[in-house]
Amino acid sequence: MNLMKVINYLYYPKETAKLPTLVMVEPADGCTLKCVMCDVQQKKTGSPHFLSAVQFKFILEQFPRIRELIFCGIGEPLLNKDIFSMISAARVRGIPFINLITNGELLDSEISERILDSGINQLHISVPAVTEESFQRIRNHPRVSLASLSDNIRYLTGRKSSKSAGVKVIINLVMMKYNYAELKGVVSFCKELGADGICLVQLTTILGEKENINVDRNGISRLFSELKALGNKEGLDIVFLTGNDYGRCYQLWDFILVHADGSISPCNGIMPGEGMSLGNIFKTDIKTIWLSDAYRALRRQVRRTSLENCRFCESGYPIEGTNLRWFKNYYLRPVRNFIAQKVKHAL
Repeated sequence: MNLMKVINYLYYPKETAKLPTLVMVEPADGCTLKCVMCDVQQKKTGSPHFLSAVQFKFILEQFPRIRELIFCGIGEPLLNKDIFSMISAARVRGIPFINLITNGELLDSEISERILDSGINQLHISVPAVTEESFQRIRNHPRVSLASLSDNIRYLTGRKSSKSAGVKVIINLVMMKYNYAELKGVVSFCKELGADGICLVQLTTILGEKENINVDRNGISRLFSELKALGNKEGLDIVFLTGNDYGRCYQLWDFILVHADGSISPCNGIMPGEGMSLGNIFKTDIKTIWLSDAYRALRRQVRRTSLENCRFCESGYPIEGTNLRWFKNYYLRPVRNFIAQKVKHAL
């Protein structure tokens, strides 16, 4: 057995796992935009699906323990009229960390006030560029503008301060060749918007698509050191989300994405349309799906580092939520697994 197989055995000890505690729920699979890097929305056809409040409560009941809930997916969560009922249900359930990710286009004053009153812990707002020219090129929609989105964010952060709301506002920026040259201005831009932090995201390419607009990860890493230093001076927490050279990802063991139609994706990089149907939570109970032969086969492929999609994924383990999760899962998990096995054999 070579070294990589030994490491994989320690990192992924089984092809089964307890039900995930990190759950991403997609309130709507439609979007207000068709951004240049979003292959899903560009190719999407048919009417969008919207999760009902009753369906959402049914989904929550399927998971005995949820430590983090993310409202996101391939669509815009704020398109769902029941989104605040869902957030309320999640709070009643006692979920300790609730996160919502939005493109910000629907963040008018009314929605912003409701978000601030909702009790969510974190709000990620996607801002693809810091200049109007790059923004228009990426969002590719005549109705939207960086100026109007910036005004929406300023209103929200201003009201957050006056209301002493506890939600942390993070600006997400997906890095690509269209905005790379202006990234040095992202810290001052987000500071002026009143954000609490910045998340710089390496573009995730599925099966090699969109590589033509991607940028070199090593070059970005050097730039990130400069931005991190600038962020420290301005009091902004900056996170750099990218893949790693070891290909470590634990999503198939402790993460699940439930789409608006009930279909299941094993991670936020593999979508139902890619021919990896794992089931539907409204037709089959989640435990059966989670322990199914199809899920076990995917985990087996990841253990062998042969899952085709993962070769092009730059996101690694999802960063939305608690700090240092990536470190714990990339580096500490194998150690914990090894110690647990030794203790088990000793007993």
